[in-house]
Amino acid sequence: MKVFTNADTPEDIRDARAHDVQRVGLTRTESCARPSTATSMAPPP
Repeated sequence: MKVFTNADTPEDIRDARAHDVQRVGLTRTESCARPSTATSMAPPP
């Protein structure tokens, strides 16, 4: 059986690989940015 997943963080990808997932479909890249350079899409409070 082929198993695919989506991932929100690098930890999700590592976890998927540990469980023999063949492919990651969607990956959110916001978590890959350094905190000092990350920007929010949310409006300011």
